[in-house]
Amino acid sequence: MSHNKGFTLVELMITPAIAGILLGIGIPSFQDFMAENRVRTHSTALQHSLQYARSEAIKRNALISVARVDNDWNNDWAVLSGGQALKQFAPDNNTQLATNNAATQFIFFLPDGSTLNGETFTITSDGEARQVSVSLAGQVL
Repeated sequence: MSHNKGFTLVELMITPAIAGILLGIGIPSFQDFMAENRVRTHSTALQHSLQYARSEAIKRNALISVARVDNDWNNDWAVLSGGQALKQFAPDNNTQLATNNAATQFIFFLPDGSTLNGETFTITSDGEARQVSVSLAGQVL
């Protein structure tokens, strides 16, 4: 009795069908995961830049600001001391950053770590959203 080695036509047709079904189920979940990851990364970068600005204001005993670049928070933002950029951050192009007050150009941190203007930022991407707030006391939440 001889045994044939290899796959039958039915086996060859079922394997890609199962793979297609699994991909069809997994890809939307992966896209949601990627959007959530983009929002988390963007909000973490914003939190770090705000916390850095606050700590530099306290350390230098000076007014430090976080400012939008090119008149849009979605382009870049920078931590400034006396008009000089200490650090600049470039957000992900697939996310949107908005403020409660569209006219907000700067967040100023005073030498004691408080702010002149509290603000709430909303970061969104493909239905996912997160908020980063700065209180008047200078806390970054």
